[in-house]
Amino acid sequence: MTLPRAVRRAFATLPVTEQQELEAIVALLGFTGPLDENLRADLREYVRAFFRNLNDPASMAQWVSDLFPTGKPMRSLRDVEVQVPVYSRGGTS
Repeated sequence: MTLPRAVRRAFATLPVTEQQELEAIVALLGFTGPLDENLRADLREYVRAFFRNLNDPASMAQWVSDLFPTGKPMRSLRDVEVQVPVYSRGGTS
């Protein structure tokens, strides 16, 4: 199941839907509380992008990992997002 064509065929045969996958991931991660709505919204967009890429007939993806919206996996711990300031309760440093 490393090639998009095989995953596309399996998802169509089973069938696996976008909503089912989203619900399974949300349950697996335990994002079920009211404070997790933003995380669920992010996951919804992530899963939607994956399914859109999976079902795109013009996709040039060679591997299933190419279908994910992030593009490439993190290869270094230096591959992080923009840093934000952190303040302690004792004041600024």
